[in-house]
Amino acid sequence: MSTTDLIKKENITEGCELTSEVIIITNNVQKETILECVDLQIDGTTSKGSSLYAKKAKINNHQGDLRCSYANINILDGGTTNATEVDINTAISGTIYA
Repeated sequence: MSTTDLIKKENITEGCELTSEVIIITNNVQKETILECVDLQIDGTTSKGSSLYAKKAKINNHQGDLRCSYANINILDGGTTNATEVDINTAISGTIYA
């Protein structure tokens, strides 16, 4: 497990667990990954089986499990989102609890 103020990675491999104030992923998040932060940005895809916890999240293609206060999702593609406020551009499939 890694704990820091800012984590910026290209990919997050399977089974990784990260905790930070800010996490920025420029590509994909693999299954069995746990990310906990205040601000989360994922420019790629979250895999089914990934668990994401954030105050504010911006995700390009969401397929995992997200719990946050505010979510901005470009494509919801089978993921689950639990949030106070959700902004989704395209929903293919998935579950939203808001």
